[in-house]
Amino acid sequence: MGDIYDSTSYQPRKSVGYLLSRVRVEMLTALDRELEADRRLAPLELSAAQFIIIANLAGAEGPVSASDLCKGISYDAGAMTRMLDRLESKGLIRRHRSAHEHLGELYLVLGEPAKAEQQLATLEDICLIPCAETDDLKRAIAVYNTLAAR
Repeated sequence: MGDIYDSTSYQPRKSVGYLLSRVRVEMLTALDRELEADRRLAPLELSAAQFIIIANLAGAEGPVSASDLCKGISYDAGAMTRMLDRLESKGLIRRHRSAHEHLGELYLVLGEPAKAEQQLATLEDICLIPCAETDDLKRAIAVYNTLAAR
């Protein structure tokens, strides 16, 4: 990647990593706003981070361990435990011990799959970035994939 960055001209705030991080932050902020504004989802008081957990569980084939969930979405174990506690108290997930558990690992399943799927479907039509910018984002991702393949 020597052709992208040069020690004499490197600017951290213009680096790919920084820009991707900013996109993630902006998308989570937009998702927070949408979750608060949607009259069907607002009563659940879900944060974007909690919604991402629910979406990952909904897309999983069967129970998911907390540690695998942490790895898959890059959350630390402490933050994950707090979020899982909140989601469990809301009745959106339930944790149970598996016969195959190792060292007290918890496994997660959706609390009420039909309810969760309905809530996920509510968000299908939300555009988290201005729709006019979607093509720009797709092109940027294609360029990133090309660079990453080198």
